[in-house]
Amino acid sequence: MNVFASESVCEVDQDSSLVQIRVYKEGRLSVFGDNHIISTSDLSGDLKLDRQSIEQSKISIEIPTRSLVVNDPRLRAAAEPEFNSRVSAFNQRITRKSMLGSRVLDAEKYPKIAITVEKIPQNLDGIGELEVELRGTKQKEQARMAVNLTGNRFTATGRVLLSQKRYGIRPFSILFGGIRVRNVLRLDFEITANCQ
Repeated sequence: MNVFASESVCEVDQDSSLVQIRVYKEGRLSVFGDNHIISTSDLSGDLKLDRQSIEQSKISIEIPTRSLVVNDPRLRAAAEPEFNSRVSAFNQRITRKSMLGSRVLDAEKYPKIAITVEKIPQNLDGIGELEVELRGTKQKEQARMAVNLTGNRFTATGRVLLSQKRYGIRPFSILFGGIRVRNVLRLDFEITANCQ
């Protein structure tokens, strides 16, 4: 593969990278349910940095579906008040089993989630364009994002709202809809890479 002189190949720094998905409860009995934070640092990717025009850089990230963690206590402690409550180990296991099952992410059939940054915002801060592949379905999304390059350290951070229904996912619901998962999820990402 040819790499132009102005282009650097970058390696994802998993220790400094993180994807978080906030899952919100709703319904008339939602007081008995929990909001959840789903997260992973197990990111791999194909990052090509264009040093002459950072907006032209290419970012493609893959996430193993089974790497997703439900309610990391450190993330919950640092999150907004609605996520500060303690979730029992039993509820976490049930939530993860449901999340990876055939009705939601179907991890057995779709072992990876992919995020491709198709357009970095001008001035490196603003609205960017992504392609998200979730449960075998690809959709175009807009994200508020910022990109930074300091030396050989490249960072892209962003936030995007995802409709589960657009990806063929029926939001989880129990007790005849008394407790259910809100259709729209919030995905936050911080991708840090070291570039040659």
